[in-house]
Amino acid sequence: MRLVLLFWLAVLALATPAAAESRLVRTEGRNFVASDGSVLQIKGISLGNWLMPEGYMFKFEVSKSPRQIYGAFDRLLGSEKAAAFWREYRDRYIARDDIRFIKSVGFNTVRIPLHYALFMTDDGTIQGDGWALLDRVLGWVREAGLYAIVDLHAAPGGQTGINHDDGPGYPLMFYVPKHREMTVRLWAAIARRYAGNPAILGYDLLNEPIAPYHDVATLNPRLEPFYRDVTAAVRAVDPGRVIILAGGQWSSSFDMFGPPFADNLAYTYHSFWASTKRDSIQRHLNFAARYNVPLLIYCMNNQCLGAEYYKLEAHDMKVDTSCIPTADLGAVARAFGGRGALCRTVDEVKKATQEWLAKPGPMIIDVRVSRSVITLPYRRVHHGRRAQRRPQ
Repeated sequence: MRLVLLFWLAVLALATPAAAESRLVRTEGRNFVASDGSVLQIKGISLGNWLMPEGYMFKFEVSKSPRQIYGAFDRLLGSEKAAAFWREYRDRYIARDDIRFIKSVGFNTVRIPLHYALFMTDDGTIQGDGWALLDRVLGWVREAGLYAIVDLHAAPGGQTGINHDDGPGYPLMFYVPKHREMTVRLWAAIARRYAGNPAILGYDLLNEPIAPYHDVATLNPRLEPFYRDVTAAVRAVDPGRVIILAGGQWSSSFDMFGPPFADNLAYTYHSFWASTKRDSIQRHLNFAARYNVPLLIYCMNNQCLGAEYYKLEAHDMKVDTSCIPTADLGAVARAFGGRGALCRTVDEVKKATQEWLAKPGPMIIDVRVSRSVITLPYRRVHHGRRAQRRPQ
Protein backbone atom coordinates (compact mmCIF):
# COMPACT_ATOMS: atom_id res chain seq x y z
CA MET A 1 0.00 0.00 0.00
CA ARG A 2 1.21 3.43 -0.85
CA LEU A 3 0.83 5.43 2.31
CA VAL A 4 1.69 9.11 2.37
CA LEU A 5 1.82 10.72 5.77
CA LEU A 6 1.94 14.46 5.94
CA PHE A 7 1.49 16.56 8.97
CA TRP A 8 2.40 19.82 10.58
CA LEU A 9 3.01 20.23 14.29
CA ALA A 10 2.89 23.68 15.86
CA VAL A 11 4.07 24.48 19.38
CA LEU A 12 3.76 27.69 21.40
CA ALA A 13 5.51 27.83 24.74
CA LEU A 14 4.26 31.27 25.74
CA ALA A 15 2.66 33.89 23.53
CA THR A 16 4.13 37.30 24.17
CA PRO A 17 2.10 40.48 23.67
CA ALA A 18 4.55 41.61 20.97
CA ALA A 19 4.00 38.43 18.97
CA ALA A 20 0.24 38.64 19.38
CA GLU A 21 0.19 42.20 18.06
CA SER A 22 2.55 41.67 15.13
CA ARG A 23 1.63 41.20 11.51
CA LEU A 24 3.40 37.83 11.41
CA VAL A 25 1.88 34.38 11.40
CA ARG A 26 2.40 32.85 14.82
CA THR A 27 1.65 29.64 16.65
CA GLU A 28 -0.93 29.72 19.37
CA GLY A 29 -1.66 26.60 21.35
CA ARG A 30 -1.74 23.97 18.65
CA ASN A 31 -2.54 26.10 15.62
CA PHE A 32 -0.98 28.47 13.17
CA VAL A 33 -2.71 31.83 13.59
CA ALA A 34 -2.85 34.63 11.02
CA SER A 35 -2.39 38.28 11.96
CA ASP A 36 -6.17 38.78 12.08
CA GLY A 37 -6.49 36.08 14.75
CA SER A 38 -7.99 33.42 12.48
CA VAL A 39 -6.67 29.86 12.44
CA LEU A 40 -4.53 29.33 9.35
CA GLN A 41 -5.05 26.03 7.55
CA ILE A 42 -2.02 25.58 5.32
CA LYS A 43 -2.79 24.54 1.76
CA GLY A 44 0.59 24.61 0.13
CA ILE A 45 2.56 23.83 -2.99
CA SER A 46 6.30 23.93 -3.59
CA LEU A 47 8.17 25.94 -6.23
CA GLY A 48 10.50 23.01 -6.73
CA ASN A 49 13.17 22.80 -9.45
CA TRP A 50 13.47 26.59 -9.69
CA LEU A 51 16.23 27.86 -7.40
CA MET A 52 17.13 24.27 -6.55
CA PRO A 53 17.19 21.98 -9.62
CA GLU A 54 16.75 18.27 -8.91
CA GLY A 55 17.38 15.42 -11.28
CA TYR A 56 14.23 13.47 -10.53
CA MET A 57 12.10 16.51 -11.42
CA PHE A 58 13.86 16.76 -14.77
CA LYS A 59 13.56 12.96 -15.08
CA PHE A 60 17.33 12.71 -15.55
CA GLU A 61 18.70 9.21 -15.12
CA VAL A 62 22.34 10.07 -14.36
CA SER A 63 22.64 13.75 -13.39
CA LYS A 64 20.79 13.93 -10.08
CA SER A 65 22.33 16.72 -7.99
CA PRO A 66 22.49 20.39 -9.02
CA ARG A 67 26.27 20.19 -9.52
CA GLN A 68 25.83 17.17 -11.81
CA ILE A 69 23.04 18.91 -13.73
CA TYR A 70 25.10 22.07 -14.16
CA GLY A 71 28.06 19.96 -15.27
CA ALA A 72 25.97 18.19 -17.90
CA PHE A 73 24.78 21.51 -19.33
CA ASP A 74 28.35 22.83 -19.36
CA ARG A 75 29.41 19.83 -21.43
CA LEU A 76 26.46 20.19 -23.80
CA LEU A 77 26.49 23.96 -24.29
CA GLY A 78 29.84 25.19 -23.06
CA SER A 79 30.18 27.07 -19.81
CA GLU A 80 29.29 30.51 -21.19
CA LYS A 81 26.07 29.43 -22.94
CA ALA A 82 25.13 27.21 -20.01
CA ALA A 83 25.47 30.12 -17.59
CA ALA A 84 23.28 32.25 -19.86
CA PHE A 85 20.72 29.46 -20.03
CA TRP A 86 20.47 29.15 -16.25
CA ARG A 87 20.14 32.92 -15.80
CA GLU A 88 17.21 32.96 -18.20
CA TYR A 89 15.79 29.76 -16.75
CA ARG A 90 15.65 31.24 -13.23
CA ASP A 91 14.27 34.51 -14.53
CA ARG A 92 11.42 32.83 -16.42
CA TYR A 93 10.66 29.60 -14.56
CA ILE A 94 8.42 31.28 -11.97
CA ALA A 95 6.42 34.31 -13.08
CA ARG A 96 3.85 36.59 -11.49
CA ASP A 97 1.09 34.75 -13.37
CA ASP A 98 2.18 31.46 -11.78
CA ILE A 99 1.78 32.93 -8.30
CA ARG A 100 -1.61 34.39 -9.22
CA PHE A 101 -2.69 31.02 -10.60
CA ILE A 102 -1.62 29.25 -7.41
CA LYS A 103 -3.81 31.65 -5.45
CA SER A 104 -6.73 31.26 -7.87
CA VAL A 105 -6.94 27.47 -7.48
CA GLY A 106 -7.19 27.59 -3.70
CA PHE A 107 -3.68 27.39 -2.29
CA ASN A 108 -2.64 29.82 0.42
CA THR A 109 1.05 28.96 0.83
CA VAL A 110 4.09 28.35 -1.39
CA ARG A 111 7.28 26.67 -0.25
CA ILE A 112 10.43 28.09 -1.84
CA PRO A 113 13.43 25.71 -1.84
CA LEU A 114 16.80 27.49 -1.92
CA HIS A 115 20.35 26.52 -2.84
CA TYR A 116 22.84 28.36 -0.67
CA ALA A 117 25.18 29.08 -3.61
CA LEU A 118 22.68 31.53 -5.10
CA PHE A 119 22.88 33.62 -1.92
CA MET A 120 26.39 33.11 -0.59
CA THR A 121 29.86 32.49 -2.02
CA ASP A 122 32.00 29.58 -0.89
CA ASP A 123 34.07 31.93 1.28
CA GLY A 124 30.94 33.00 3.15
CA THR A 125 30.29 36.36 1.47
CA ILE A 126 26.58 37.17 1.31
CA GLN A 127 25.90 37.82 -2.36
CA GLY A 128 24.39 36.11 -5.37
CA ASP A 129 21.71 36.22 -8.05
CA GLY A 130 19.21 34.49 -5.77
CA TRP A 131 18.53 37.56 -3.64
CA ALA A 132 16.86 39.55 -6.41
CA LEU A 133 14.82 36.53 -7.48
CA LEU A 134 13.68 35.85 -3.91
CA ASP A 135 12.83 39.54 -3.40
CA ARG A 136 10.72 39.45 -6.55
CA VAL A 137 8.80 36.28 -5.81
CA LEU A 138 8.09 37.33 -2.22
CA GLY A 139 6.67 40.57 -3.63
CA TRP A 140 4.39 38.57 -5.91
CA VAL A 141 3.41 36.30 -3.03
CA ARG A 142 2.43 39.27 -0.88
CA GLU A 143 0.62 40.92 -3.78
CA ALA A 144 -1.42 37.75 -4.36
CA GLY A 145 -2.35 37.38 -0.69
CA LEU A 146 -0.35 34.18 -0.20
CA TYR A 147 2.19 33.09 2.41
CA ALA A 148 5.69 31.75 1.73
CA ILE A 149 7.77 29.17 3.56
CA VAL A 150 11.45 29.72 2.80
CA ASP A 151 13.23 26.36 2.78
CA LEU A 152 17.00 25.77 2.76
CA HIS A 153 17.17 22.73 0.51
CA ALA A 154 20.94 22.74 -0.03
CA ALA A 155 23.05 24.01 2.87
CA PRO A 156 26.82 24.60 2.65
CA GLY A 157 28.52 21.20 2.72
CA GLY A 158 25.20 19.38 2.51
CA GLN A 159 22.84 18.49 5.35
CA THR A 160 21.46 15.17 4.10
CA GLY A 161 24.22 13.24 2.39
CA ILE A 162 22.43 12.53 -0.88
CA ASN A 163 22.04 14.24 -4.26
CA HIS A 164 19.22 16.62 -3.32
CA ASP A 165 21.40 18.60 -0.90
CA ASP A 166 24.09 19.03 -3.60
CA GLY A 167 26.79 17.99 -1.17
CA PRO A 168 29.60 15.50 -1.73
CA GLY A 169 27.50 12.53 -0.63
CA TYR A 170 27.96 13.07 3.09
CA PRO A 171 26.28 15.60 5.42
CA LEU A 172 29.40 17.68 5.95
CA MET A 173 27.47 20.62 7.35
CA PHE A 174 27.31 18.73 10.65
CA TYR A 175 31.04 17.92 10.62
CA VAL A 176 32.84 20.95 9.20
CA PRO A 177 32.68 24.06 11.44
CA LYS A 178 33.03 26.39 8.45
CA HIS A 179 29.97 24.91 6.75
CA ARG A 180 27.93 25.08 9.95
CA GLU A 181 28.92 28.69 10.57
CA MET A 182 28.12 29.62 6.97
CA THR A 183 24.65 28.08 7.29
CA VAL A 184 23.90 30.02 10.48
CA ARG A 185 25.23 33.21 8.84
CA LEU A 186 23.06 32.65 5.76
CA TRP A 187 19.91 32.30 7.83
CA ALA A 188 20.81 35.42 9.80
CA ALA A 189 21.19 37.31 6.50
CA ILE A 190 17.83 36.05 5.22
CA ALA A 191 16.12 36.97 8.49
CA ARG A 192 17.70 40.44 8.51
CA ARG A 193 16.66 41.15 4.93
CA TYR A 194 13.05 40.04 5.43
CA ALA A 195 12.53 41.02 9.06
CA GLY A 196 8.88 41.71 9.72
CA ASN A 197 7.76 40.66 6.22
CA PRO A 198 4.20 39.41 6.75
CA ALA A 199 4.21 37.39 3.53
CA ILE A 200 6.66 34.90 5.05
CA LEU A 201 4.93 32.26 7.15
CA GLY A 202 8.16 30.83 8.47
CA TYR A 203 11.66 29.58 7.86
CA ASP A 204 12.17 25.86 7.18
CA LEU A 205 15.75 25.62 8.41
CA LEU A 206 16.86 22.39 6.72
CA ASN A 207 15.21 20.08 4.25
CA GLU A 208 15.35 16.39 5.19
CA PRO A 209 18.57 16.41 7.22
CA ILE A 210 20.75 13.37 7.98
CA ALA A 211 20.00 10.46 5.68
CA PRO A 212 19.47 7.19 7.57
CA TYR A 213 22.52 5.45 6.14
CA HIS A 214 25.02 7.88 7.64
CA ASP A 215 26.36 7.93 11.20
CA VAL A 216 23.05 8.79 12.85
CA ALA A 217 24.36 8.00 16.34
CA THR A 218 26.85 10.84 15.95
CA LEU A 219 24.79 13.21 13.81
CA ASN A 220 21.34 13.07 15.40
CA PRO A 221 22.48 14.67 18.68
CA ARG A 222 23.91 17.56 16.65
CA LEU A 223 20.63 18.48 14.95
CA GLU A 224 18.75 20.23 17.77
CA PRO A 225 21.81 22.25 18.95
CA PHE A 226 22.20 23.45 15.37
CA TYR A 227 18.52 24.45 15.28
CA ARG A 228 18.94 26.32 18.56
CA ASP A 229 21.83 28.32 17.14
CA VAL A 230 20.02 29.21 13.93
CA THR A 231 16.84 30.11 15.80
CA ALA A 232 18.78 32.46 18.07
CA ALA A 233 20.45 34.09 15.05
CA VAL A 234 17.11 34.55 13.27
CA ARG A 235 15.25 35.82 16.32
CA ALA A 236 18.01 38.35 17.06
CA VAL A 237 16.96 40.26 13.93
CA ASP A 238 13.45 38.97 13.22
CA PRO A 239 11.74 38.24 16.56
CA GLY A 240 8.44 36.42 16.46
CA ARG A 241 9.16 34.58 13.22
CA VAL A 242 7.88 30.99 13.01
CA ILE A 243 10.76 28.52 12.79
CA ILE A 244 10.10 25.14 11.17
CA LEU A 245 12.17 22.16 12.29
CA ALA A 246 12.55 19.02 10.18
CA GLY A 247 13.32 15.73 11.87
CA GLY A 248 16.30 13.55 11.05
CA GLN A 249 16.51 10.70 8.57
CA TRP A 250 14.86 12.61 5.74
CA SER A 251 12.46 14.33 8.15
CA SER A 252 11.10 10.99 9.29
CA SER A 253 12.10 10.96 12.97
CA PHE A 254 11.74 13.31 15.94
CA ASP A 255 13.62 10.98 18.29
CA MET A 256 16.54 13.41 18.62
CA PHE A 257 14.32 16.28 19.83
CA GLY A 258 13.64 17.30 23.40
CA PRO A 259 10.80 19.56 24.51
CA PRO A 260 10.27 22.69 22.38
CA PHE A 261 13.15 25.04 23.18
CA ALA A 262 11.46 28.29 22.10
CA ASP A 263 8.11 29.76 21.21
CA ASN A 264 6.71 29.85 17.66
CA LEU A 265 8.24 26.54 16.66
CA ALA A 266 6.67 24.16 14.15
CA TYR A 267 7.73 20.64 13.23
CA THR A 268 7.57 19.08 9.79
CA TYR A 269 7.60 15.38 8.98
CA HIS A 270 8.00 13.61 5.62
CA SER A 271 7.07 9.99 5.06
CA PHE A 272 6.70 8.04 1.84
CA TRP A 273 5.55 4.50 1.02
CA ALA A 274 5.17 3.63 4.68
CA SER A 275 4.00 0.35 6.10
CA THR A 276 0.34 -0.10 7.03
CA LYS A 277 1.37 -1.60 10.36
CA ARG A 278 1.01 0.22 13.67
CA ASP A 279 4.75 0.58 14.10
CA SER A 280 4.89 3.02 11.17
CA ILE A 281 2.83 5.59 13.09
CA GLN A 282 3.62 4.79 16.71
CA ARG A 283 6.58 7.15 16.88
CA HIS A 284 4.38 10.02 15.71
CA LEU A 285 1.88 9.26 18.43
CA ASN A 286 4.66 9.04 21.00
CA PHE A 287 6.04 12.46 20.07
CA ALA A 288 2.61 14.08 20.23
CA ALA A 289 1.87 12.52 23.62
CA ARG A 290 5.31 13.25 25.09
CA TYR A 291 5.26 16.99 24.39
CA ASN A 292 1.52 17.65 24.13
CA VAL A 293 1.72 18.84 20.53
CA PRO A 294 -0.94 18.30 17.87
CA LEU A 295 -0.61 15.51 15.36
CA LEU A 296 -2.70 15.06 12.23
CA ILE A 297 -1.93 12.28 9.75
CA TYR A 298 -3.71 11.84 6.42
CA CYS A 299 -3.28 8.35 4.97
CA MET A 300 -4.00 8.38 1.22
CA ASN A 301 -4.85 4.72 1.14
CA ASN A 302 -5.49 2.69 -2.02
CA GLN A 303 -4.68 -0.53 -0.17
CA CYS A 304 -1.82 -1.45 -2.46
CA LEU A 305 1.85 -0.73 -3.06
CA GLY A 306 1.12 2.14 -5.42
CA ALA A 307 4.27 2.26 -7.53
CA GLU A 308 4.39 -1.51 -7.93
CA TYR A 309 0.65 -1.78 -8.67
CA TYR A 310 0.71 0.70 -11.55
CA LYS A 311 3.94 -0.66 -13.00
CA LEU A 312 2.58 -4.20 -13.02
CA GLU A 313 -0.73 -3.08 -14.48
CA ALA A 314 0.93 -1.05 -17.25
CA HIS A 315 2.80 -4.19 -18.36
CA ASP A 316 -0.31 -6.41 -18.18
CA MET A 317 1.15 -8.37 -15.29
CA LYS A 318 -0.65 -9.80 -12.28
CA VAL A 319 -1.27 -7.04 -9.72
CA ASP A 320 -2.52 -9.21 -6.84
CA THR A 321 0.86 -9.40 -5.13
CA SER A 322 0.91 -5.61 -4.72
CA CYS A 323 -2.52 -5.41 -3.05
CA ILE A 324 -2.66 -5.33 0.75
CA PRO A 325 -6.01 -5.32 2.60
CA THR A 326 -5.78 -2.63 5.25
CA ALA A 327 -7.33 -2.32 8.66
CA ASP A 328 -9.23 0.84 9.58
CA LEU A 329 -6.31 3.03 10.63
CA GLY A 330 -8.67 5.46 12.31
CA ALA A 331 -9.80 2.64 14.58
CA VAL A 332 -6.16 1.83 15.31
CA ALA A 333 -5.60 5.40 16.44
CA ARG A 334 -8.67 5.31 18.68
CA ALA A 335 -7.51 2.06 20.22
CA PHE A 336 -4.31 3.79 21.32
CA GLY A 337 -6.07 6.74 22.88
CA GLY A 338 -6.07 9.11 19.93
CA ARG A 339 -8.82 9.96 17.49
CA GLY A 340 -9.42 8.60 14.03
CA ALA A 341 -11.75 8.55 11.07
CA LEU A 342 -12.27 6.39 7.99
CA CYS A 343 -13.25 8.57 5.01
CA ARG A 344 -14.47 7.54 1.58
CA THR A 345 -15.74 10.89 0.27
CA VAL A 346 -14.43 14.44 0.09
CA ASP A 347 -17.19 15.60 2.43
CA GLU A 348 -16.15 13.02 5.01
CA VAL A 349 -12.53 14.23 4.78
CA LYS A 350 -13.64 17.84 5.24
CA LYS A 351 -15.77 16.90 8.25
CA ALA A 352 -12.94 14.95 9.92
CA THR A 353 -10.51 17.81 9.30
CA GLN A 354 -12.89 20.33 10.84
CA GLU A 355 -13.23 18.09 13.89
CA TRP A 356 -9.45 18.12 14.29
CA LEU A 357 -9.26 21.89 13.87
CA ALA A 358 -11.91 22.35 16.53
CA LYS A 359 -9.94 20.19 18.94
CA PRO A 360 -6.35 19.52 17.78
CA GLY A 361 -4.69 16.39 19.08
CA PRO A 362 -3.37 13.03 17.87
CA MET A 363 -5.61 11.92 14.98
CA ILE A 364 -5.39 9.71 11.89
CA ILE A 365 -7.65 10.22 8.90
CA ASP A 366 -7.66 7.08 6.75
CA VAL A 367 -8.67 8.34 3.29
CA ARG A 368 -9.63 5.51 0.96
CA VAL A 369 -8.75 6.41 -2.62
CA SER A 370 -9.52 4.46 -5.79
CA ARG A 371 -6.86 2.49 -7.62
CA SER A 372 -8.60 3.46 -10.87
CA VAL A 373 -7.34 7.02 -10.45
CA ILE A 374 -3.77 7.26 -11.66
CA THR A 375 -1.70 10.35 -10.99
CA LEU A 376 -0.15 12.41 -13.78
CA PRO A 377 3.43 11.28 -13.01
CA TYR A 378 2.42 7.61 -13.17
CA ARG A 379 0.44 8.22 -16.38
CA ARG A 380 3.47 9.77 -17.98
CA VAL A 381 5.92 7.14 -16.78
CA HIS A 382 3.82 4.09 -17.59
CA HIS A 383 1.54 5.23 -20.44
CA GLY A 384 3.42 8.00 -22.21
CA ARG A 385 3.83 11.71 -21.63
CA ARG A 386 0.66 12.65 -23.54
CA ALA A 387 -1.60 10.12 -21.88
CA GLN A 388 -4.44 12.00 -20.23
CA ARG A 389 -5.98 9.01 -18.57
CA ARG A 390 -5.22 5.36 -18.13
CA PRO A 391 -6.04 3.25 -21.21
CA GLN A 392 -9.23 1.25 -20.76
